[in-house]
Amino acid sequence: ANCEAVIVTQSPAPGFVFNTPQTIVLIGTDASGNSSFCFFNVSLIDTINPEITCQPNIITCDNLVFYSNPTATDNCSVNAITRIVGPASGSVFPDGLTTITFVAEDDFGNTDTCSFTVLVNVTPIPTAVVTDVSCNGFGDGAIDVSVTAGSSPYTFVWSDGTSTSEDLTGLSGGNYTVVVTDAKGCIDSITVTVIEPIPLTATAIVTQISCYDANDGAIDITTSGGTPSYSYTWTPTNGGNSINNLSAGVHDVQITDINGCQFDMTFTIINPDSISISGDVSQYPNSWQISCEGC
Repeated sequence: ANCEAVIVTQSPAPGFVFNTPQTIVLIGTDASGNSSFCFFNVSLIDTINPEITCQPNIITCDNLVFYSNPTATDNCSVNAITRIVGPASGSVFPDGLTTITFVAEDDFGNTDTCSFTVLVNVTPIPTAVVTDVSCNGFGDGAIDVSVTAGSSPYTFVWSDGTSTSEDLTGLSGGNYTVVVTDAKGCIDSITVTVIEPIPLTATAIVTQISCYDANDGAIDITTSGGTPSYSYTWTPTNGGNSINNLSAGVHDVQITDINGCQFDMTFTIINPDSISISGDVSQYPNSWQISCEGC
């Protein structure tokens, strides 16, 4: 200005922070309102990489894995964080070791990467062979457990709260659960059922003999419970669940199911009284006459 003070303004204002190239405009204005301006361009040059931080390594027994996304900082600003290696969070990971890698990029193309690993240990797989209880009340059931996969040695905790052995014997009927833990802390469980048969029992229909010393008696047995099929051992005769043509006397049968469980029964065939006739025989002229008292 030739004689007056000039006020200079700047756009963008001093102290403005920008991350992209900018044009700076300066305007000078005097007291009379006369003005003039000039401008210049500012280009940014950023060679400093951002800093990205991944989460710690993961060790798990579950193939379904969730993890946190990394964080990143930059002297200007972070444009994007991108996963470039490995499955996304919430994916089903394979057994073994998997590497996850992310890259952070700022507005000027500077990058930084970080990685972490996911180790999925193989979970043990228990299977069981069950021996059911042979006869009601015997308590001779058993469970034989085998474990594949995982890392030995294994520990076992049964649902009774006290047993820690791999296999169980001397069992009654019921449900049994075992939790198997391997050397790396991976856990699986299995529940099995030991079946105990209902008691072996039988009912019978006895037909008594019709007359003294007859042999038309019969015994018809209906068997239930235990484990079919059934066999019958009679004394003193032979037969199955039904026998006929029996004479008076005691008849014993032992019923045996397929597991060797037994049930004994005893029957008595009663011999009815014989029929007796008493009377007087008198002789009359020219013929015999028989008189019967009480006939």
